[in-house]
Amino acid sequence: MGIKGSLYVVWLNKGESREPEFAVRFAPDGAVGSVTDPRKFLGEESLREFLARSLFIGSNHIEDALLDLHNKGSAEIHSLNISDDDFRGQSTADANPLS
Repeated sequence: MGIKGSLYVVWLNKGESREPEFAVRFAPDGAVGSVTDPRKFLGEESLREFLARSLFIGSNHIEDALLDLHNKGSAEIHSLNISDDDFRGQSTADANPLS
């Protein structure tokens, strides 16, 4: 059973001319701060695969988040049910994590 909450994604090196780096945090609804350490990803495809295959987030939410990342450098995805194991777990989709 998952914990209801939100994902917060930040483009760590936006504006630099190197491979994009992203940090993803999960915060449960009603909590102050993040319940998880951030997961970091190198490259947009690595982030996309983690969101889709590890967290089972729908493609429309992923595309909206990526658009926000390109426009603002950060994105939020709300009303998710995510287990700690799903957030922390390794999968084949998580091929290029930074941590």
